Amino acid sequence: MTSYPSKYLELHLKQEIHLFYNWEEIPTSIKIMIPTSWINVLQSIPFLKKGMLDLWKTENYKADIFINSLIEMCQDIALVTNQNGSILGLLYILQHKITDKIHNVGWLGNLPASEQDISESAIRMGIHQLPFDYQSFVRIHNGFLMDGWNSVGIRSTDKIYFIDATSLKENENVVVNFNPTAILAFCGDGNGNEQSFLLQGSNFLDDGISFRWDHETKNIKNPLPFWEFIATHIGKQM
Repeated sequence: MTSYPSKYLELHLKQEIHLFYNWEEIPTSIKIMIPTSWINVLQSIPFLKKGMLDLWKTENYKADIFINSLIEMCQDIALVTNQNGSILGLLYILQHKITDKIHNVGWLGNLPASEQDISESAIRMGIHQLPFDYQSFVRIHNGFLMDGWNSVGIRSTDKIYFIDATSLKENENVVVNFNPTAILAFCGDGNGNEQSFLLQGSNFLDDGISFRWDHETKNIKNPLPFWEFIATHIGKQM
């Protein structure tokens, strides 16, 4: 079992929590509430790789770059509940090596989004549907946050939001023949910047490509495929 101080999660979740690292320790009253897709990974410890492959399997081949990166970094997984036994998510303890020092960082994967969650989010945003890659992700975890902190990580379907595209400087747009009317922010970096999808009317530029919106320059840059961005984002955050 990899040590992780629960105080960081408790700070951002604003409540006391309990971490279950072993399937046998989880009370039956909680086990019956665990999403079916999570059971294999919780039972597979210490054979974590197989369980994670089962959990993250998707028909979207583009996700492989993120899945492989996640498996490589993951040292342990724990089920997170509050003191009343309600499930809050899965805690991924990811190992980072910086200047020859090993750091363990906790990422909280929320409960999966339902089809209703996804549909209601699109309706709330006034668009036909959410980007396909984002939908694939939230069906596994509806939000994936460093230490459970809403400012760093993939936002849940009820936390994504639009940024006004009129702030973009026309001569600095990185997309040719595309004038975005809205910027859909789905991932914060903790410094006010947002990874985003671009829309023109009700259509996305490409729902597999995301851009970094800089809160200081009010502009977009660094286009990256969704799954490649997530692999990079989670790998570098400390």
